[in-house]
Amino acid sequence: MAITESSFADRLQRGHEIQAALAGFTPAFDPADPALAPPAFAVFLTGLGTMNSAVAAADADWKDCAATRAALVTEIKARALRANSRVKSNSAWKAQQPAVKTAADALRGYRPAAPKVAVDPAAPKPAATRSKTDQSYGDVKLLLDKLIAALARVPAYDTAAPADISRASLEALSTQLDGLNKMVAGKEQALAAVRGPRNTAYDEDLPNAPSLKTRMLSAKEATKSQYGSSSGQYAQVKGIKV
Repeated sequence: MAITESSFADRLQRGHEIQAALAGFTPAFDPADPALAPPAFAVFLTGLGTMNSAVAAADADWKDCAATRAALVTEIKARALRANSRVKSNSAWKAQQPAVKTAADALRGYRPAAPKVAVDPAAPKPAATRSKTDQSYGDVKLLLDKLIAALARVPAYDTAAPADISRASLEALSTQLDGLNKMVAGKEQALAAVRGPRNTAYDEDLPNAPSLKTRMLSAKEATKSQYGSSSGQYAQVKGIKV
């Protein structure tokens, strides 16, 4: 089953169910591990909720920026085709047309890799790793720059050209794409920075900081120890999925 943000929320809710049961036990729940005491457990769960919110915000931020970049690439491709048509329409530019066409066709046919960080929350990328997606969008910028260079060899290409396919406009798009590439990479790393510790808090024990999984399992054992395996208290918690 794929790990999704909703699955983290579901697990947190089950943690709240166990904590609420522990807090309501009579006589009072008195575990050997202070981390399982209802007040401490509640503080831990509140922290997980804060982490989930931080991941959701960073993920939305990254997706918005990635969508803006994808839309820009679509616009770049459309303008590249128009620039090619402009050169093709003038027989005086016949000698320059093959180079322009090659650059425009390469740009039109290039398909950047689909972003994957958002669908693989269990494995955030290390900060030192540059994603293949960012590399592929860098390739789009390189192809656009090649088109601009080919247009620069077309005599008087900019004369009376539509403003949005002038070399200056295409150069502005190249600069904008470069900025978005850097921005998306930064937001991807920001997402990994909050997602990693959150994932750890759910499943991996750190010194003096047991994970949610461990706390839930231990809470069941502590309940069994204090009240007995046939007790009503244990019956309340044993069926809650960890």
